[in-house]
Amino acid sequence: MDSSDRIMKKNIAVNISGVLYPIDEDAYELLKRYLDNMRAYFSRQEGGKEIADDIESRAAELMGELHGGNNTPVTIEDVQYIINRIGSPEELGGVYDDDARTEPSSGADAGEEYGMPEVPVRAVKKLYRDVEHKILGGVLAGLGYYIGVNPKWLRLLVIILALMTLTGILALPVFVPPFLFIMTLYIVCWAAIPAADTPAQRLEMRGEPVNIDNLRDEILNDTPTGDNAGGRTFIDGFGRMVSFLFKSFFYVSGAVVLLISAVILIGLLVYICWYLLSSIGNVGIKDTELGQMMSVCPLPLLWLCCISMVVALALTVGFGVYVFMRSMKRVIAISTPVILGCVIAWVVAVVLSIGSWVQIAHIMRINRLELDRMRVEQREERREKQRKLAEDQKKRREQINENRNREQLKFLEEQGWRAVKNRNLDAHYMMSGEHYSGNKERFYLDAYNKSGDMTYEVVRTVKVAPGIYTLQAVARTDGNGCEVFAVNGADKRYAVDVPVCGNKGGSVWADAKKALEVPDSVVLPDRDRLSALVRVNRSKGYGWSRVAVNGIKVGADSVLTYGVTNDVVSKTWDGTWLSATAFELSPEHGR
Repeated sequence: MDSSDRIMKKNIAVNISGVLYPIDEDAYELLKRYLDNMRAYFSRQEGGKEIADDIESRAAELMGELHGGNNTPVTIEDVQYIINRIGSPEELGGVYDDDARTEPSSGADAGEEYGMPEVPVRAVKKLYRDVEHKILGGVLAGLGYYIGVNPKWLRLLVIILALMTLTGILALPVFVPPFLFIMTLYIVCWAAIPAADTPAQRLEMRGEPVNIDNLRDEILNDTPTGDNAGGRTFIDGFGRMVSFLFKSFFYVSGAVVLLISAVILIGLLVYICWYLLSSIGNVGIKDTELGQMMSVCPLPLLWLCCISMVVALALTVGFGVYVFMRSMKRVIAISTPVILGCVIAWVVAVVLSIGSWVQIAHIMRINRLELDRMRVEQREERREKQRKLAEDQKKRREQINENRNREQLKFLEEQGWRAVKNRNLDAHYMMSGEHYSGNKERFYLDAYNKSGDMTYEVVRTVKVAPGIYTLQAVARTDGNGCEVFAVNGADKRYAVDVPVCGNKGGSVWADAKKALEVPDSVVLPDRDRLSALVRVNRSKGYGWSRVAVNGIKVGADSVLTYGVTNDVVSKTWDGTWLSATAFELSPEHGR
């Protein structure tokens, strides 16, 4: 009813228990009918008139609490609230056995509608949610009455259990996280256990007999519940602390549980859609964990697991949303059969999902063990193949090096050279690519060992006329102990050290660069040759230097042996490579 309708309504001043209250006409009719029905309900009981008067007084007290001192008229919504607080005759009558009911007596008054039989005394304790002392849904408060334990200890126990599950101290032998299980169980109990709204239900919750005296006391001692209990406090500070912690913890954790359940549900639905799409086209599902499960697990078992999980998660999310909306009074209550059916479906879905998951995990574990064994065998096979391949490659390299060495030695022999010492050489006696002239095709003597532990000596023996000779060569090295030498027929040895320049610079490059710096010092053909020497190795040179062994005396035997070596008795070799080329023997004129 909107405000404009209320303005047009006629207001009536009604006297209830000696107090005048302004009230809407519609509200007055509803209140009068309710009080008349109550009087008719208790009229056939001994002391019923006094009970009816007490109920009327209680109604007046509630009206005073709602409109105390503000002179605003009582509305039909206020009357409906009062009826819900006290209870209707139908609700009171529901506590009696149908066998004990009598036919109402004839009459024109409102009492004819409600016959009141003798009330059988019953003291049956039932499980209800205690909404009068609730913090959330009243589940633990009602359970405390049912088992005879103070609710605050139950709430403290639930908080401790939840914290233990979050820290990993407590775990359940199921795939469901323990914290999620506890919160889901509370939500399910909240939805499944009825609330003790009527006086009779509150008596049954406490295990008290449902008789006229207890009903009267319950009605008259009734206090606002839930959010309307603003003036009520807990027994002590500890109880208030536990209640506050429990309420805060529940709302926060409940929101987390709902969010996690919703995310898992959406992810599961996406996976199912992915699988359905994979049956139409290749979308790469075979490479995922789901694809592996599909390849080893029976398809009906997978479908049973997926469907049961979807149902369990959907019901969990639905129950959570329903409880939240009920707390906001945005939806009507669901009937008990529907709630019971949903609870049974949830339990069945959870059991099926757990059972199927356990079976799938068992199959996957066996398959994983088999895969691990196969991977080990495959890894050993790969290692054996790699070992054989490495051996074959090593043999091929050795064969290639041997063939190349034979070819190089043959080439050297054709040029008159002999390799008299060749220990630990790195697969060659000669090289090309860094000739001092810049010609990458020209060969030169070369030896290399990355550790430096090598012996290299290449010589050429020639016959010359007796006399004095000079041996010139172009050589380079990266260490001390390398010589260009000559030995005459009398075993007299002549030698000169090769300058240590590495693979940059050298006297050949430096002399050519110096000659080009003097204008008009050389003619054009020599200038081109010198320019070529300077440009090698990006104008850095290759480290080649000219060396000359002078005063070599050759006697009547006319035999001379010359070459390059790093095996000198009086010197220590500390390099890793050496190179030599352009050997030239010439007589010294005038001597």
